[in-house]
Amino acid sequence: MKTHQKASLLLLALAAAACGHKGTHEATQGEILYEKNVALLRAYTDSMAAAKDSATVQRLDAALEKRITDLYYDYPPNADLEIAEGMNDTIVRLNRRYVALRDSLLRRVVNDSHLAADTIETEPETVRTGGDE
Repeated sequence: MKTHQKASLLLLALAAAACGHKGTHEATQGEILYEKNVALLRAYTDSMAAAKDSATVQRLDAALEKRITDLYYDYPPNADLEIAEGMNDTIVRLNRRYVALRDSLLRRVVNDSHLAADTIETEPETVRTGGDE
């Protein structure tokens, strides 16, 4: 065989081998963790955007924190280290978007009452703490 034929066969063999690996990629723990994390952040950001009062904002925020904590406990330690840099950037970007939305909704409660406050209008004059009477 001539040299260029050998080179062509080698390239053909490499191309066939590369094609054989497509679709057989098994996701790492980090990739699965990333996908679930992104899904949670997107779902809770959408829900937060529809929040009508500060109680809902607080409830959603507490629920997201619990869900993310539980998610990370479901995976082995260091699974998050398997997440690629670009994927981590996406998680950071989604977290920032969520926090900015949450904070803007809470500021509206204070500034212009866009959202209904979940507090009572008057506070009692004294609060008993069980101490000195």
